[in-house]
Parts: sequence; structure tokens; C-alpha cells
Amino acid sequence: MARRVRELAALLPGLVTRFSCEGHEWGRDAGMEQLLESSDHARVHERPVTGEARQGDARARVAFEWRDWPPAPRILGYCNLDPAHAGTHIEGFRRGLAEGLGRRDPGRVFEALSGGLAAVVSVLVIDPEYQGPTRERIGSEEARAVVAEATAKALRRALASDPELARRITARLERVPEAKP
Repeated sequence: MARRVRELAALLPGLVTRFSCEGHEWGRDAGMEQLLESSDHARVHERPVTGEARQGDARARVAFEWRDWPPAPRILGYCNLDPAHAGTHIEGFRRGLAEGLGRRDPGRVFEALSGGLAAVVSVLVIDPEYQGPTRERIGSEEARAVVAEATAKALRRALASDPELARRITARLERVPEAKP
């Protein structure tokens, strides 16, 4: 229960929750980047990349970073505060990485940048579409578009302000050729 309350506090800015019997409080100055925290592995750049976007009634918030381990990416996805770790919002995150770098092939860019990547993707949409009976895979095109915008803007801003992160990403991208138009 405490894990879920911590998630909600990070996903809903301004929500403060207290458990008086245990003296725990979540939410004061909380941000999505807190869901990235890992005491086991060091971040390889100064601070997490965060961003948000709004398109019509849809809103997206993203936080991501690269760590020295694990090699496989770890992406936590949420739609309307419910865990949804697959679908168009995650595809939008991949697309946003490519757009933020001025590249055309999200698959190749994600392949180059996925090592050590940790991300949290949260989208709020009215009446989301789901694929499959378990309602764990989002199918809303608006989710893809707003997450891509939030990710691309955040990445461009981070690259402009953090030369070391820009250098590391450029080095990774040099190993993967750009797709032909």
C-alpha cells in the first residue's frame, strides 16, 4: 500500500498523504523523478530529465535518466494514474526521444539509448482506448502524441543545458546509423 501511495504522490503534484500510525508522509515536493530513484546504481548525468505537455484534454509528464546499470531499459507507464506499461504512450516516449534528437527512426534511436535507461511516463486522457481484455495496453493516439511532445521538449532542453549528457548521447547515436528516408 505504501508503494502505491508513493506512486500517486509522485504522479499527482500537490497531493500530500500521511500515515499517522507510522509517521510517513509522501507528496511534499514530490516529483515523478522520485519514482526513478535507485540506491544501487549511479546516474551517469547530473539530474533526471523531466518534462510535460498538454494537447487539448490530454496531459503527459515524463521523467527519465540513464544509470550505470542495468543494461536493459526500465520504463514505468501510467494512464490516468493506473499502471499501464505498454501501449501508445510508451511508443510516444520512444518517438519523442527520436524527435528530440532530430532523428526519424524511433526504433534505432531507442536501441542506441536504451542501455541503462530508466523512465516514468504518465498520461492523463479522457476516455482512453485500451487494446486487449486486460486493459494494460493503451491504444489512444492522443496519448502517443502528447507523450512524444513532452519527451522531445524535455530532451532538447536537457541537451542544451547539460553538455556531458549531450556528449554521451551523441557517442551512443554514432554507433547506430540513421534510417534512410
